[in-house]
Amino acid sequence: MLGLSNYFKINLFALLWLPCVAFSQVQDYLKSGKAQFQEKKYIEAIVDFSEAIRLDTQNDDAYYSRALAYTKMQNYQKALSDIQQAINLQKNKAIYFTERGTLYFELKNYEKAVQDLSQAIFLEPKNAHSYSFRALIRLALQDYEGALQDSEKSLKIDSSLTQSYAEQGIALAMLNYKQESQVCFDKFLHSNQAEKYYILAHNSLDYGFRNKTLLGKSENWALKAVQLQDNYKHNYLYACILDAQNKKLNALDVCQKAISLAKKENIDYSDTEKLLEKINLGNVDDIPPVITLVSPVVVRGGIVVSRQDEVSIIGRVTDESGVKDVFINGNPARVLLNGDFNGIAILKKDTKFLTIEATDQKGNTEKINYNIIWQLDNAISEKRFKNIGKSYALIFATNQYEYWNNLSNPIPDAESVAKDLKDLYGYEIDLVINPTQNQTILKLKEYLQKKFQPNDQLLIFFAGHGQFDETFGEGYVVAKDSRLDDEAKSSYLSYATLRTYINNMQCKHILLMMDVCFGGTFDPQLASKNLRGNETPVKPNDDEIEAFINRKLQSKTRRYITSGGKEYVSDGSPGQHSPFVRKFLEALRSYGGKDRVMTIAEILTFLETITPQPHHGEFGSNEPGSDFLMIGK
Repeated sequence: MLGLSNYFKINLFALLWLPCVAFSQVQDYLKSGKAQFQEKKYIEAIVDFSEAIRLDTQNDDAYYSRALAYTKMQNYQKALSDIQQAINLQKNKAIYFTERGTLYFELKNYEKAVQDLSQAIFLEPKNAHSYSFRALIRLALQDYEGALQDSEKSLKIDSSLTQSYAEQGIALAMLNYKQESQVCFDKFLHSNQAEKYYILAHNSLDYGFRNKTLLGKSENWALKAVQLQDNYKHNYLYACILDAQNKKLNALDVCQKAISLAKKENIDYSDTEKLLEKINLGNVDDIPPVITLVSPVVVRGGIVVSRQDEVSIIGRVTDESGVKDVFINGNPARVLLNGDFNGIAILKKDTKFLTIEATDQKGNTEKINYNIIWQLDNAISEKRFKNIGKSYALIFATNQYEYWNNLSNPIPDAESVAKDLKDLYGYEIDLVINPTQNQTILKLKEYLQKKFQPNDQLLIFFAGHGQFDETFGEGYVVAKDSRLDDEAKSSYLSYATLRTYINNMQCKHILLMMDVCFGGTFDPQLASKNLRGNETPVKPNDDEIEAFINRKLQSKTRRYITSGGKEYVSDGSPGQHSPFVRKFLEALRSYGGKDRVMTIAEILTFLETITPQPHHGEFGSNEPGSDFLMIGK
């Protein structure tokens, strides 16, 4: 029979030994469960974690680990229950709040997700990943300013966390900062990895419905992911984005390819089958092409033309199935692969309509009749002087850009300039709105082929974005479709090319005016010469004025005035003119004084007060003593 002391010793040993055994078993189950989890055996991992919880109901790590396994199996409710229990047991672990925030994000409860990430950041304020994830959640809440701030904080803590550039870029894109967003996207994609293109395309897809430019970028990123790594996951995402852009036929082909890859990879493709079913339900293409006329400009449902037989027509046609043909008043137009078209319309005085008809590859046809608005006889001023030719104005203005930030004022500016030139000086106006690079070149080509009389004058005006490339040492006009990632600048119009085109036009007297950033780099040397003179009499009579004009028109003119030098210039506040245009309009309305003849020197007296200072000079085959004259009605 055991003594009382031995009895207590045995029981004391049991009390100390049994918890140690239980703790050891719990750790064994946790270790085994985590190993199963790493091997993606989530069911087996859940069994092990459950055993650990049975042995120790106060083990927060076991609840957290089982929550992770449930999350992998997309059983979010059970995962949420487990992570809640882990938080109840241990309220000071940031990772638990991050995981619960992840679950709320998957369940689209973004407000609660933000709250949990905020708590995680409170517990670990130097965790860059938490800021990056909260930025992603705020994007889902359309809190783009908040997402921008969080991504910036993340990068400030850890500049190597490139994921934050993705969120930062999306936020900037949704705030319509296209150039700044592209810089962020480029930083994120710097390593040129397929997975990064996939992540960026995937994260951008949800916001593309509210931002067509971003959706277009998503398509390019998804395609790049496919090109770098042609697997099921990448092709499925690519198909989703094509479907979101209503490119049903292309999406259909990619879906079929994705299913084929899934079978080879031995993975589930039910999501693609659902997408395929959705596409097939609406696969009949009965949507006609979309016609956009770029030149002549459409006003009040019609186009304004002068009394001429031939009118150059420039526009674009878009259609998912592809454009088969375009006709202008029954005659075939030239159509490029991107949908740009151009041709000549023969218009007679009794012509009432300009008809554009486009047909896609499925036989759908769109036909638009534009009313012909003939310029009235008094639209062009009667000549004050016999030897003065016609005055023409070719005006390019771009507000809407596919990749660059949109602008507010170029089109209103151009319309105001056009109105004053027409009403006050009798100019024939050719206004080109939001042209692509190709459309800009086509219009310039039209003027290269145009026949001019000896004393005709041509004013060419550009309003929009400009850019200077330090590597090439060249300035560029930014067209509607100029790409931010175009390092070769093939989608831009260089100032060197522009100089050549304009210099080779047959018009003897040409003035180029550019209200664009870096416009001064039109002159490679940023030349700025003093063009003012005192040749115009203070109070001249008509004979003196005519003699002055004849003297000036003897010399060939190739002159330019730009709104700045090698710097950015203001677009002006929305609804107001840019500083450059505001002063130019003041100059036009002054008529150049009592003689009603405006010279370049007189224009410059109005422009010289602007900051930054406008630049002016000559180019090409300009002759000494040349000038450009605006002669009031």
